[in-house]
Amino acid sequence: MQRPKRREREQCSPAHTVRQEDPPLAGAEDVVLISASELAGLQETAHLLSSPKNAERLLTALNRARERTVAPESVAALRRELGVDRED
Repeated sequence: MQRPKRREREQCSPAHTVRQEDPPLAGAEDVVLISASELAGLQETAHLLSSPKNAERLLTALNRARERTVAPESVAALRRELGVDRED
């Protein structure tokens, strides 16, 4: 079987599977199949937002970015501003 091209894999939608047992099994639920990278992203997001203080910081930064109230800055300029030397 040929592997899908990278672009096709990245655009995959979750696959929803509906159980159709007759009679229905007690506690049986539908399932959704997602890629491992999608699951990892969801888990990381949940972890980052699990702390109310961290969630507030992240959402504040997201809103600032969307409102464009802070001028964009290059990584090099940010390193100079913070006095962080690049490690090679």
